[in-house]
Amino acid sequence: MKTTGITLLIGIGSEARGDDAAGLEVARLLSANPPPGWRIEQATGEATDLIMRWVGAERVIVVDAAQADWPAGTIVRLDGLRAVLPAQTRQTSTHATGLATAVRLARALGLLPSELVLLAVCGECWCLGTGLSPAVAAATRHLAARLTGGEFPAAAHAWPDRPADGPRPTGSGL
Repeated sequence: MKTTGITLLIGIGSEARGDDAAGLEVARLLSANPPPGWRIEQATGEATDLIMRWVGAERVIVVDAAQADWPAGTIVRLDGLRAVLPAQTRQTSTHATGLATAVRLARALGLLPSELVLLAVCGECWCLGTGLSPAVAAATRHLAARLTGGEFPAAAHAWPDRPADGPRPTGSGL
C-alpha cells in the first residue's frame, strides 16, 4: 500500500453524549490552524469508516474519550500498533463498532498505518444533551495546543500527560 507521508488526526465521538465529544473538539480546535502536513478529520468512530479514512496515511493519531479510573481530563496515550484494546459493546461505547474493532480488523487485513497513536481524554459525564465537563474541556484545549505545534506523540516515548502506572481505559470510547 502506498502511503502519502501525511499525518492524519481523526477526532471521534458523539456530540450528544457529554464528554464523548472530546475527540471531536480536539479536531475542531486543530482545524483552525493545522500543523503543516497534517489532515484533520472528524468521525463517529465506526470501525470500517476509521479504516477507510486512514488507508494511505503514514501516521495516524486518533483522539477519543474514555471511561477510566483516572481523573477527568487525564490524557492517555497508547501505541495503537501494540496495545491490546478492550472489546466494546453497545452498553459501554457510543460507537456500534469502534476503535478496538477497527484496529483488530485493519491488522488482520494489513491496513494499519506505519504509526498509530491513540490519545484518550478521560471523561466523567456521558449524559445525553450535555457539553464537555470543565476538566475535559480544559484537557482538549491543552491537547490541541500541543498538537498544533506539530508535536507527534511518538510511539517510542510516553506521552507526558499519561500517568506512569494505573488502570487502562475501559468502557466508552477506547
